[in-house]
Parts: sequence; C-alpha cells; structure tokens
Amino acid sequence: MSRLCDVPGLPDLISKHGLEVFVETGYGNGDGIAYASKLGFSSLYSCDLKPPLRAIDNAEGAYLYFGYESAEFLRLVVPSLKSPTLFWLDAHFPEKFGAKGNSWPLPDELKAIAQKKWLDRDVIICDDIHCIQDPENPTREDGPGHDWEPVAGNIKDLISPFLATHTATLHEVSTGILVLAPR
Repeated sequence: MSRLCDVPGLPDLISKHGLEVFVETGYGNGDGIAYASKLGFSSLYSCDLKPPLRAIDNAEGAYLYFGYESAEFLRLVVPSLKSPTLFWLDAHFPEKFGAKGNSWPLPDELKAIAQKKWLDRDVIICDDIHCIQDPENPTREDGPGHDWEPVAGNIKDLISPFLATHTATLHEVSTGILVLAPR
C-alpha cells in the first residue's frame, strides 16, 4: 500500500494542471486526505466502508462519506465536480481493515470517473498496481505470503478509455503507482 506522499512529482502535477479538487477512495486512517489538505485544494472528498478510527484535523472543505463502496461514492460525487480534479484511487483490500466490500474495485472506480465532464483536465492516480498479474507489469508481485489477492487482467485494458486524453506513467515505487495525466 502506497501513500499519497509517495507519488513522484505530486506537487508539480497539481501545479501544472491547476488541480483544485481532491477525491480519494479509501479514507483508511486519514493520512491521504490530511496530506492533501496541505496541498492547497479548495475541496476534498473521501469515502470508506467504515467510520474512521480518527478524524482529520483542520481540513476545511472536506466532505467525508462513510458506509459507501468506492465506486458507489464516485458515481455519487463525480457528476458534481466541475473543477480540475486529482483522483487518488486507494480503496483496495477492505478485508485488511476489517470491512467487507469489493476487494478490487479499481475497474469500477475508473468506469465511474470516465463519466466525468471535462475529464481531460483531471489527474488520476491508482495505487496497488503490484497485484495486477499482467506479464507486462514491472511492479507485479506474485507468490505466497501476501495479504492481498492477485488480480487477473492487464493494465492496458484497464486504462484504455483514458489514453485519448491522458498519458500513463507507471512508477515502480512502493506498491506500484499508475498516474494518468492530461496530455
């Protein structure tokens, strides 16, 4: 599991694309939204299946949705987003955190985001790419001893709806971070 602060060049991405809104799937312990609140976003959105263990401190403009699966949350929030947005998709493996839900919602999350108007201004960052068992995935991990389930499929199919407007960069840091940035 990567952290938002692990994303290479994140402050530059925010500045270059004029990102104003932050949306994350997977509140967890609040580290992601707490870090994002220091980066100058005007609005912050987060969701999780369970109420938080601790609330964020001093995060103005934060909207928290608890009890929602991540794709459901995105289908609810995405239509209202008009400003350039940073999406941090990290709602994976809820069973690790004592919750029940879709263990790999990334494809459904991306489908929900693909419906956003003016998507060509947004940055989408996907965590935990290491579990995608695509032979072309340099971050792939396999074998026993992991606390996550391997995921079938390939990265190319996952991101193909975005490639007309975005470039894809796979960072081999932490658990594999995929960045879709406007062309």
